[in-house]
Parts: sequence; structure tokens; C-alpha cells
Amino acid sequence: MGKTRIAIAFGYLATQKGYKTRFLTAADLVLLLEAAQRQGRYRQVMHHAVNSYRLLVIDEDITCR
Repeated sequence: MGKTRIAIAFGYLATQKGYKTRFLTAADLVLLLEAAQRQGRYRQVMHHAVNSYRLLVIDEDITCR
């Protein structure tokens, strides 16, 4: 079983237990935060994209979508 599948399984189990979970790629997170920085919205986006989740699963595989 690969790392991405394990990450998906952990995310799934977390949601089943009621944890607010987000799954995204490292590349998507970097793009999101770079755009937020340019727009002067870094804190707001960081809170919404990262801090508001109990579990954040970040995968390097761009094919995991």
C-alpha cells in the first residue's frame, strides 16, 4: 500500500470519527498560500485552509485528486 492510500485511509477514518479533515497536495497548498500572500490575505487563507481543520493531510502526489 502506498503513502497516498495510507493518507487517504487516515483521512477517511478521521472523518468517520467526526474530525474536520482536509486533503490537499503540497503543490496546491503552496500555490494557495503564495496567491494569498500576494493578495495580502495570508492570515485569512492560512486560517481557512489550514488552521480550521483538525487533520490536514498533505500529499506530494499530484495524481491523488
